Amino acid sequence: MDILNATQPMSELGPPINTDVAVAITRLYQHRQPKESLEKIRSECKLPENCKSISVPKVNPEVWSVMPQRGRQSDFSLQVTQQQVTTASIILAKITETLFDADASKLVASRQDLLKSSLEALTVLGGLTQDINQKRKNEIRPFLNKDISAICSAASSTELLFGDNLADQLKNAKATTSIIRTTQAKSFYKPHRFTPYKTSVINNSLNWRGSPQMNRGNFRGRGTRGRRPNHQQSPRHYNNQ
Repeated sequence: MDILNATQPMSELGPPINTDVAVAITRLYQHRQPKESLEKIRSECKLPENCKSISVPKVNPEVWSVMPQRGRQSDFSLQVTQQQVTTASIILAKITETLFDADASKLVASRQDLLKSSLEALTVLGGLTQDINQKRKNEIRPFLNKDISAICSAASSTELLFGDNLADQLKNAKATTSIIRTTQAKSFYKPHRFTPYKTSVINNSLNWRGSPQMNRGNFRGRGTRGRRPNHQQSPRHYNNQ
């Protein structure tokens, strides 16, 4: 039961790094980079043939063939996330190789290349961090009240998963939920204008038999005055139904 009452773990802070580097890393980790940038980096990172252990492992065919569609979709989503780990690992592996092979005199010349590769790795890892943060929010969403669950859709995260301005987010989430409910209520309960019954128009089709009042007793009790003799009345035509 102690674990249920435990607080979230706090990281012990180390000495600060270069301010410019820290600002660049913060930007990469807190703001999602364009998809095109990540795709370009990923396309340039080919897996070394002698380092396949850092690739994304596929599900064994025997297991994949019996998995339901929902299970496949869930695992595929994790594979996409894990692919970013592989991309960053490839970049870091190349940096390690450069440092291993280069002597002190060549390190100065390789500085720009190493800096570029390091930023690319951080870009990929920053995107991965954003994806994991969103997955955590999606896992938390079912435990929140529906009025405020919209905060799980916000993309920004700082040292706190839902950002530093949670109060404003909660206010906006409630306002958004209220607008959606009002709109749905209006569309569901549309006022219906009263439409009076329209007078039926006599159908001239030969299949029309007429109303009961016209078929029976129209001249009952009126005698024969004013009526044409039977042999002069226009014959009615009826079709068997």
